[in-house]
Amino acid sequence: MEYSPRNPSDHIARPRVSSTLPKVLSVESMEALIEATTQTKSPYGTRDRAMLETIYATGLRVSELLSLNIGDIDFESQLLRCYGKGNRERIVPVHSQAIHYLQDYMRLARPQLGPSDYQTAVFLNRFGKRLSRQGFWLLIKDYAKKSRVGIDLSPHTLRHSFATHMIEGGAPISYVQAMLGHASVSTTEVYNHVANEY
Repeated sequence: MEYSPRNPSDHIARPRVSSTLPKVLSVESMEALIEATTQTKSPYGTRDRAMLETIYATGLRVSELLSLNIGDIDFESQLLRCYGKGNRERIVPVHSQAIHYLQDYMRLARPQLGPSDYQTAVFLNRFGKRLSRQGFWLLIKDYAKKSRVGIDLSPHTLRHSFATHMIEGGAPISYVQAMLGHASVSTTEVYNHVANEY
């Protein structure tokens, strides 16, 4: 048997590895998005403000935010319990501003959203049911238009923005990793690159 001295793979192009970084909102755009909720003069505006303040203060996934139950929030200690991928539980600190809007929602708005079949759910839709992921993103896209945020929001844009702004503000990457619930710090390290690029 004869062997060729040439490597037959020399002329095969390597597959391209995507280097696309996650899209993030600027701090100003994030603030504008949150402020757009004040244009909705109803219990729904109060609910939406509480949702956006909470997701921006904690970096929760949308599914984690919407699955929150009343017993998961410790208003006095400013902590909440959520369940991430693999049903892993984590405790996340919540900024006092988000706690303020959550308390306003729970006290003033939630009781007005109709009789609830979900007595434990935090965020309800107009039928008194737990708000769905699709319902949440329809709302966010509407607020993006109202605030003229010039970015096509994806389900993770708010989470990406939280992590990037935390790192820009000097938070240790291990702290951001714990907040996001990443099993490995290498998953969180992408936000260093996003912050530098941004």
